[in-house]
Amino acid sequence: MAVMQLHLPSKVLGMTVEVFAIVPEQFYDVNNNLPRILWLYHGSSGDQMAWALETNLVELAKKEHLAVFCPHVYNSCFIDMAEGERYGTFVGKELPEIIHSIFPLLPTDRTMNIVSGFSNGGYGCFQAGLTYPETFGYIAAFGAGDKADADFSYRPLQKKILFGDGDLQKTKYSIKYLAQSLIENKQVLPKIFHSCGESDPWRCDNEKMRDLLMSYVNNPFDYQFHLFENMGHSYACAELGLTMFFEEYLQKQEK
Repeated sequence: MAVMQLHLPSKVLGMTVEVFAIVPEQFYDVNNNLPRILWLYHGSSGDQMAWALETNLVELAKKEHLAVFCPHVYNSCFIDMAEGERYGTFVGKELPEIIHSIFPLLPTDRTMNIVSGFSNGGYGCFQAGLTYPETFGYIAAFGAGDKADADFSYRPLQKKILFGDGDLQKTKYSIKYLAQSLIENKQVLPKIFHSCGESDPWRCDNEKMRDLLMSYVNNPFDYQFHLFENMGHSYACAELGLTMFFEEYLQKQEK
């Protein structure tokens, strides 16, 4: 595997963005298959290196024949901020376009593109997958709730900068609103895997997401939720979820 740091110029952001990347040295595996692409998002306290430093990401990429791209988006929550930069457009639209121009052999088929993340990055991957379902066929979110349910009473300025004023429940910043809109508009739907630690302090927000997505008739997102015992809000728990996604959930989807 080739492991590298990319410094990519973004027209959307008007700046250079750091992206940690893992790319197979041989794009075709022994079965003549191209790699899947894993777009992997960091949590609030991390950066583009967080997954590589906190988990066995390189080994997983080798085992599953993946190309992995981890962008650094600071504390933007991977969204188009109400009073800031358009990080949501960058990660959901511009970054895939840039990467496919650099590595034209990488597959653009949505079923080969997985968007994933932990904590704020988990919220971000829900946002990207539900905003650009034609790009991402799978969402794998870990320790991720809906920011529309978050308590911003003690951080009103952060809410205003990120999401603006008022109730978020019926805005583009609500994961539940995005999911409902896709269904109502009969758009293509990503498949969703979601996990959380039993001791995660934001477990309640994760379970609100679970209850909504499991309430839809016939499970249109092929939604699956796992709660890991004796685990909290950590990359270790997220790594368990990512491994389960590849070893169990994805294999069932392909049968």
